[in-house]
This record gives sequence, structure tokens and C-alpha cells, in this order.
Amino acid sequence: MRVLVIDDNRDAAAATGQLLQLFGHDVWFTQDGPSGIETARWLRPDLLLLDLAMPVMSGYDVLEAIRSEPDPALASMKIFAVTAHGEEQERIKTRTAGFDGHLLKPVELDTFIRILNGEPLETLS
Repeated sequence: MRVLVIDDNRDAAAATGQLLQLFGHDVWFTQDGPSGIETARWLRPDLLLLDLAMPVMSGYDVLEAIRSEPDPALASMKIFAVTAHGEEQERIKTRTAGFDGHLLKPVELDTFIRILNGEPLETLS
């Protein structure tokens, strides 16, 4: 899979990327919303892991911009919110916004394996 990680925290992004690379996936990183959107346009990733709390553009803003792209590959790619906030209110907000899943930082190895195996989203934490 081609995976794009958009996260302003270099260490968190690197740890996530290394884990995904161990499973043979190609991983790209950006640290802000505008560069993440541009990278998504040319990369057309299979999976996008998107931090919610970033300067310049929030993860919600990035999601809205990507989902509104005319390219069907971008509009329909799997996009997961990655955040330190797991409260039910936050989960409802990400689901309502159009994210395909809500992942808590640090994302556990088991969760990545389940996502990459395409397990039903409702079983993910």
C-alpha cells in the first residue's frame, strides 16, 4: 500500500512510518495540511493517516479539502484520524466529519494490522 502520514510531530510520524514499512508498505510523510494535500494529489495514496491537531490547517480542514477533490481516488481514499483524544464526543465528531476511523496515539501494532487487513471499521478502537 501507499500510505501518507500527515502529522506535525516528526517523532510520531517516523514511528508510525517505520512500523508500516516493516510490513512492506511505502510510506510518505508531510508535516502540515497544505503540503499533505499536495502530496496526496500526486501520490494518490491507498491510506491516509491524519493528525487532527496541526497548525495552519487542522486535520478536519485537510479531510474536507481532500474529500472535495474532483479526483475519485482522492475523494474515496481511506482516511483515519490519528489523535490523543479518545472521548466519545471526539469520536462522534470524526465520524460525522467523514473519517473512516478514529485511532488513538500511539496507535498499537494490532490496530495497524487490522486496518491493513481491511477488517470492518466498527471493530477498530
